[in-house]
Amino acid sequence: FFSLFLDSSTPLLLNMASEISFFVMCLLKVLLDFNKPATNPQPMINRDWEYFYNSVWESHSSVEEKRSMLMGWFYDQPIERLRRDDVLAYLTWVKFGVTINAISSEQKKAT
Repeated sequence: FFSLFLDSSTPLLLNMASEISFFVMCLLKVLLDFNKPATNPQPMINRDWEYFYNSVWESHSSVEEKRSMLMGWFYDQPIERLRRDDVLAYLTWVKFGVTINAISSEQKKAT
């Protein structure tokens, strides 16, 4: 519009240059920053039980609060429906940071 008003191609060329530079800047951002390979953090293997006790269990003062926190991991099911395998899976995650299928036989004995 300004090119026609001023009877000059300078505004059009400046607009095109700014659009192209913005495109190049966005393209470089995507190629350099967003295209990096994903790095998943390694699980915390063999955490100390004191870590769990001090950071999670100790923060709940009453038995009812501890039971509520624990059963929250099991979708607030009644404690009577809790199975041994569920507890082993939870303790494996707390201790080793992985599922029960991903740990070795020595680590299974530690849970």
